[in-house]
Amino acid sequence: MKKKSKRTHRSSGDKYYIPYLPDEIFNNLSSDEREIQREYRVYHRVVHDINKRITDNQLLIKKLRDRIKEDKYRLNEKASEEHEEGYVELMAERYQLLNHLYEEVDFTVSLSPKNRSSDSFYKNQKDMEIYGEINDDKRENRRTTYGGKEITEVFSWNAQIRSKNYKYSLIPDLTKGKKIKNITLGTESVMRENLNIMYEGLDFSEDEIEVIKDEWKSIVRAYSTMYISKYKWRGFKLDTHPKEKIVEWCIKNGINEDGESEFLKWLSMSGY
Repeated sequence: MKKKSKRTHRSSGDKYYIPYLPDEIFNNLSSDEREIQREYRVYHRVVHDINKRITDNQLLIKKLRDRIKEDKYRLNEKASEEHEEGYVELMAERYQLLNHLYEEVDFTVSLSPKNRSSDSFYKNQKDMEIYGEINDDKRENRRTTYGGKEITEVFSWNAQIRSKNYKYSLIPDLTKGKKIKNITLGTESVMRENLNIMYEGLDFSEDEIEVIKDEWKSIVRAYSTMYISKYKWRGFKLDTHPKEKIVEWCIKNGINEDGESEFLKWLSMSGY
């Protein structure tokens, strides 16, 4: 006759373990005793599982600490059998050899408004503050409208492209040869209109100004990276960059296309 295997719990090796009770004893337990028996089994199993998790995690922590220690050694002491230096030193040495290739296109792009209001606006504003009306006593034939529109305060936005090494950067053969360039983007309404032209099917007329600025930062960054890569900072600084030319370049290079495009290539090269 085949011998029956002895029934055990997975927590049988733990403290306070009570094995399976014989049927003769278990069947004669009162309902309260059976409830206590059930609760005991649950709690004993929970304690076992928690202790096992603690032990497993302690082993995992030890493995991770050993791995961290090994990785730190490879980073800072010895990368491999072939290299006596750590990876940080190996990387830094090669960075110094390559850095000059990327310095040209390592720049920042910032956007800021510039007040382009006419003299008439300021003179009219001053009259209104003093007299409450336009007082053209000097016979300047001052206007209150231009092109059928009221003369108001006008702000035009500029994009400034500045080398991150601007303080020490110099462009050969230029008297004022620091690596910085300003590009005029026009008024806020013009910026929105040009985005609508470039992004076919999109409407930027109601977007927050921060959205408009972010879009133009990306555009200027991609365009500037392309231009500096091809013509160096000297060419970029000496040439003019009308916003119409930038809009045309963006459309030609697929700013509105899904997937890869020349525009995205230049944008990704800038690390954006």
